[in-house]
Amino acid sequence: MSASTNNTNHRPTPGGQKRRRALAYIRSATIEPHYGLNGKFGSNAERQEHKIRDWAAANDVVIDDIYRDEGVSGLRRDRPGLDRLFRRLDQQHTANSGDELLVVMNDRARLARNRHLDMELLDAIAARGATVVFTDIEVDDHVAVLEVQREMLR
Repeated sequence: MSASTNNTNHRPTPGGQKRRRALAYIRSATIEPHYGLNGKFGSNAERQEHKIRDWAAANDVVIDDIYRDEGVSGLRRDRPGLDRLFRRLDQQHTANSGDELLVVMNDRARLARNRHLDMELLDAIAARGATVVFTDIEVDDHVAVLEVQREMLR
């Protein structure tokens, strides 16, 4: 199942500053709800969305749309929600509104489950002028992420 949800909570920025806008991506190989590690009942996709919305609120980021692929493996490149996300990125890149555009997801495993596809998708997002943000990575972990990326390129 894939869906896109519009968010109409757009706040004007004072003095014409760049706004931080986001397209969120949620992917889960499972659809059925279950108890998570935190003991709460719900689907993996619901938990991902909750974390993304919390992160956006804490970081003054407006979520324009949420793209979903539920019941879809991260080993596949052909995903309806991901395809719609890329079409939107193409539109945004062409429009070039001047706002900072982010693609937000919980962790790298939401994007891809193998290093080659992961790097391909990260490059494709960057080529469209967007920055990827993983909400589950702490600031101190960014050095570790860079080390992992270097390892993946070898």
